[in-house]
Amino acid sequence: MIGRTCVITGANSGIGLASAKALAIMGAEIILVCRNPQKAEQAIKDIRALSPNAQLTYILTDLSISTEVKRLASDILALGRPIHILLNNAGCFTPTTRMTKENHELTFAVNYFAPYILTRLLADRLSTSPDARVINISSGMHGFTPFPIHRINKLSGAMAYPASKLANVMFALEMAERHIGEFTVNCMDPGMVNTNFGGELPWWMLALSTPFRPFLRTPEEGAETAVYLASSAEVEGITGKYFKDRKLISPSAFALDTIKRKELWARTARFLKMDE
Repeated sequence: MIGRTCVITGANSGIGLASAKALAIMGAEIILVCRNPQKAEQAIKDIRALSPNAQLTYILTDLSISTEVKRLASDILALGRPIHILLNNAGCFTPTTRMTKENHELTFAVNYFAPYILTRLLADRLSTSPDARVINISSGMHGFTPFPIHRINKLSGAMAYPASKLANVMFALEMAERHIGEFTVNCMDPGMVNTNFGGELPWWMLALSTPFRPFLRTPEEGAETAVYLASSAEVEGITGKYFKDRKLISPSAFALDTIKRKELWARTARFLKMDE
């Protein structure tokens, strides 16, 4: 990974930080996208403890706000680096419906709208960076239920999470098709990972989940497939696929529906006021 630049969203904790550490040790330059400056600084220290000479930059942004994501894309492009890896890792889950100041459903905004905007705005730079790869972190929950595409911003908090992860897969497959031969786009299921994710769950749900935490994967284990997709020669040129445990698996039938994917792309573009 020496000489390769990686952009990682949600890079200050969990799978994002574990991926940043692993890729930095391999020699990659890491651009960490974080929301909290103190946590970003701590992440830099944690990475440098393992890789003292790592090239590290962080950019602060709130991924729930579409205008902030557009500014983030501009800030990344302004650095003048190639973008070899874009790891769309940041995610959130809220058990009740919460809206952003743009009146977007919070979970859907962070998990789906942000990677949609960021990837599209970085596409030209990705297309000129050798062997560029986009990786979306999805979830096995993407297959729990299909969702009404015409209601992409009107889902309840609990339903918004699996729907956002399904949209995440559909977007990756559609993006891969539209940029075939330019850069690859894949998505992955990290499995059940023991992180601070879901910290806003009600106390009783946290209490119920606590006994299972020792059996969950570590962030490092959850990041293994992301690091593999970012660095391995085995997946060079492979695009529009879904992975778990470094192996190809099939996403849900709904995600594979080409007509529904194109409808989601178009509706999202119109909703976010972007070109279709």
